[in-house]
Amino acid sequence: DVARGELLGLACAACHRFRAEQGTLIGPHLQGVFGRKAASIEGFDYSPALRASGLVWTPRSLEAWLANPAGFVEGTTMPFTGYRSAEDRRDLIAYLLRVTQ
Repeated sequence: DVARGELLGLACAACHRFRAEQGTLIGPHLQGVFGRKAASIEGFDYSPALRASGLVWTPRSLEAWLANPAGFVEGTTMPFTGYRSAEDRRDLIAYLLRVTQ
C-alpha cells in the first residue's frame, strides 16, 4: 500500500530528504538509494560500521535494515529502532521505490 507507505515515510522525513537537491539533514538524502552502496553519499559522515558493511541497498536489504538497523549493521549510529511490522516495512519500501528514483 503505497499511500500507507507515504504516511510511514514521515518518520524517515524527520531525518532524511528523498531528493538530492533537498540536501541532507541528520541522515543522507535517499534519492537513488536502491542499488547504491551503503555509506556512499559524498560529504556525509557515516558510521565506520556502515562504511565497512559492504551493504548494497536493495528492497531485501532495506527490509532487514528497517526491521532493526542496529541489529542488521552492528555499530551503526542511526538512532531509529525499526518497524516491527513486516506490513509496515513492505508499504514503506513500496513508497520509497517510487519517491527515491
